[in-house]
Amino acid sequence: MLVKSRPDVRGVEIPYTFTNRKHGESKFDYDIIINYLNSIWTLYQHGRKSDKSGSQIKQAEKRRSVLFLSKAGRFFTVGASGLLINYVISYLLSNGVVSNIWYMQATLIGIVV
Repeated sequence: MLVKSRPDVRGVEIPYTFTNRKHGESKFDYDIIINYLNSIWTLYQHGRKSDKSGSQIKQAEKRRSVLFLSKAGRFFTVGASGLLINYVISYLLSNGVVSNIWYMQATLIGIVV
């Protein structure tokens, strides 16, 4: 994963170790999710550094976190609205409410819309 920064900022590698899976068992569990979220948070913390000092740093960090939350909120809103529109259109077209077409065709139309 890459963190966008100025060209003069030195990058830091944050490794993530994958482990082998035992046959028939999933590796995906609560610990994996927490570990992944910690890795994302660490990447976020290694984002653009401010060269200001004192209280200005705290204000800049607060603004960056608000900016991050604003961008994340917009990202999730756009994704959720797209999912909702796709689901509603697919449902209406495939279950006989508007039409009774094959669910794959209804889903394709929902994606296009």
